[in-house]
Amino acid sequence: MKKRLLATGLCLGFLAAAQAASAFVYDFEGAAASGSNDSAVTAQHLGTLAAGGALTVLGWADANNPNDIDFYSFAVASPAGVFFDVDYANDFGSTADNDTGIDAFLAVFNSSQQLIAYNDDSSVFNYTTTDPGSLPFGDFDPFLGELTLAPGTYYAAIASFAKLPNALNQPGITTTDLTVSGTLVDGVLADSTFTLGGETSGQYQLQIRGTVEDQPIGPAPVPVPPAVLLFGPGLAGLYAARKRNRLCRQKKEQK
Repeated sequence: MKKRLLATGLCLGFLAAAQAASAFVYDFEGAAASGSNDSAVTAQHLGTLAAGGALTVLGWADANNPNDIDFYSFAVASPAGVFFDVDYANDFGSTADNDTGIDAFLAVFNSSQQLIAYNDDSSVFNYTTTDPGSLPFGDFDPFLGELTLAPGTYYAAIASFAKLPNALNQPGITTTDLTVSGTLVDGVLADSTFTLGGETSGQYQLQIRGTVEDQPIGPAPVPVPPAVLLFGPGLAGLYAARKRNRLCRQKKEQK
């Protein structure tokens, strides 16, 4: 009975941990709404990026809504090299402009809402190979990295192309190409606003990760009540406490 109790508790604890590590989340605006995460202030939080891990979100950008810019916040606990991959432009793999999905623009801001990096079209794509994770090709998919980030909070913003960060219009900024793809920005003032507009609409997947290649994801998480999350570790702790008490009694009886 005790072993079954312990096994049940450990399974529940591992299940909760596995869901947190592998699942993706949905843009809570969906395809038909806007306004909920259209600024850094109202950004949808994705969590803390684990060392070598990934944060994945499935969203939708609407060109018909000039204000629709999807902001996601995330935290970095220790210095890390980070890659940002937006997929689903869906080119057919030729020099012709056959894209059927969204032409997205990606921008990354620090906790002060200063633009630090951006990308429009992946420089990894060459019409014969894909940038990591593009389905099936994706020459209009942004890919940004490797971006070295210090511990702190950051924002990733995705918009339909033609919506561009107003920070790029500031005088005196400097830009540097990143090692793999994208542009590093320095010398900008805090400004996370975008120009209005947009050219294409569609679904996208954003993955923020510590590796160049895509990381596999599981199904969307099933909400687990906080009490259940505590149930597994609680049972394991209860079993350990009872075992310690039994050993103490045995020692006293031996004396």
